[in-house]
Amino acid sequence: MASNNNKNLLRNENDYNLNYVKLVDWKGKEYEFQQHIGEFSYEESIFETFIHGSVFVSDAVDFPTLLPMMGQERFKASFTRADEKPPAGSDGRLLDPISFDMCVYLMDGKRQESGSGKHQTYTLYYTSEEIFKNLNTKVFKAFRSKKYSDMVKLVYESYLKINKKINIEESNIEVDYCIQNEHPIRSINKIAKRAVPKLPTTSKSGESEPNSNGYFYVFYEDKDQFNFVSIGSLIKQTPIAKLSYELKNILENTDGLGHKSRDVEKDMSNVSNYQQQGTFDVLTQAMSGEAASSMLALDPILRTFSVKEFDLRKEFDKFPHVDKSKPFVDDHRMFVSPLANMSMIIGDSGHPNNDYIKAKDPTAKSFLPEEFFLHRQSQKKQLLKNIITLTLSGNPRIKAGSMIEFNVPEHLGKTGQNNPEQKDQYLQGKYLVVSVAHILKIGKYTMNLEIIKDTYFSDIKHRDPVQEYKNIY
Repeated sequence: MASNNNKNLLRNENDYNLNYVKLVDWKGKEYEFQQHIGEFSYEESIFETFIHGSVFVSDAVDFPTLLPMMGQERFKASFTRADEKPPAGSDGRLLDPISFDMCVYLMDGKRQESGSGKHQTYTLYYTSEEIFKNLNTKVFKAFRSKKYSDMVKLVYESYLKINKKINIEESNIEVDYCIQNEHPIRSINKIAKRAVPKLPTTSKSGESEPNSNGYFYVFYEDKDQFNFVSIGSLIKQTPIAKLSYELKNILENTDGLGHKSRDVEKDMSNVSNYQQQGTFDVLTQAMSGEAASSMLALDPILRTFSVKEFDLRKEFDKFPHVDKSKPFVDDHRMFVSPLANMSMIIGDSGHPNNDYIKAKDPTAKSFLPEEFFLHRQSQKKQLLKNIITLTLSGNPRIKAGSMIEFNVPEHLGKTGQNNPEQKDQYLQGKYLVVSVAHILKIGKYTMNLEIIKDTYFSDIKHRDPVQEYKNIY
């Protein structure tokens, strides 16, 4: 399926190398499946625990009847492509492959092709085997004075027993917590809503840093491992790719004879299509607690209550952001009274200092949800309101949770020799990849990305449209 004579060299931006594609039946027998495939995908997301994908099958053999297919099959594949930047003087090299072995759980759209009494098409959907291990396991476990990150490690290693490694970011506080009759993945996802990242000990630059990595943990699987990490730690990564939305397939390289050729490396980083899914919704921002909110914490044991208020203008610098500039002005209409968005929760902040409780339980720890819940709520809503989808050439390096740079031109009409096209001063810059779909079809490897950011590249500045366009006509 690859269009490359030398598998170690990249000839065009859609080249790829298919190591194998196999279907495994319920008895464990493997069948070469490459000639039956029209298209298949491999997909990851930081907001979905498991990897998954689908394959469109054009079948003249009738696998559904002969095997027979009954949802006990497996789909295995491995693919990569040549490096766009091979070592100087080499014959090229291949990137590390994406290899997977997943459980088929659904057949859909099965039909006979018109004009053929035997040829049929259908789509198979597959996902990680771990989802079935999760469904077959329940957790009953009480923790005393444990960090949430330690709880996740124990649940993962003791109840899921998955061979794939896990990357766990250490959380901050020790608490008492009980998991009662829950599947392991659900229990970890509930812990993710309570965990607070560890505070930094020192500043690397000597300047002030955010208090922590934020208040927003996620648990997900990528091609290499499972991850229990904060969004803040993902945001602080160095971008691994620079992407642009501009013309591609331009003849730019010139050989010694003056002949021009394609700049394949540039083609690889050029986005063929992008769409901005959302920008702002002031009413939702005002009513959802993104900008301002409050929490009433009730303690039914001590019969006390407290009110905690959140204002994004005051709290903005206390957790990390994708880029450097605020996407709002201080008098923005989304900043309603914090009391307009009040939630209520059962709190326990005074328990460790109460004489009666200390006498009964000297090791009592406070959960303190009022200290982080409103921050987490705001951080999540800031990130998810601005999602951009990209389509470009496939790159096995990029996975869910990667940081990239994306440059998109301004939509101003003032371009020409004396007015070169400028980058969008707000949308350009760093982005977090929240989901990636690698898609392979005959002769073509592409990738769909969902990327997000909660900030602007540049500070908000007004430009008079009349002045900007006065020289156009």
